[in-house]
Amino acid sequence: MGIAAVGAGLVSNATLVVVIVTAIASYSGPDYGIGLSWRILKYLLILAAALGGLIGIVFTGILILAHAAKQNSFGVSYLAPWTPIRGIELLDTVLRRPLWMPKRPGTVHPIETVRYQEQGGSEIGHGKQEDE
Repeated sequence: MGIAAVGAGLVSNATLVVVIVTAIASYSGPDYGIGLSWRILKYLLILAAALGGLIGIVFTGILILAHAAKQNSFGVSYLAPWTPIRGIELLDTVLRRPLWMPKRPGTVHPIETVRYQEQGGSEIGHGKQEDE
């Protein structure tokens, strides 16, 4: 159908590629609720693009980001540690620290500050467990 639509001149090749990538990415959500949320946001952004073009998309994206920044889960900001920015805790946001760095980030206020301990109670890694 895509090739026929391009051949008939209804859509361009770039539009077809974007639609195909979007369709494949829609199956990447691990949960139905997450997929439903993304679908609602997608339609909201499409409506904003139709009404306001690029400025509408940017404005809607800022509104979505502001809404996410207001949310809390168990007393922790939804966008933590990005808002407020906490330097050392940003290490675990993009790439996960190895297990030999056993200290957990303080963003989520953990009870146990060490990630993993051996059977005897001594921690794995080179650092010492800090008592607070």
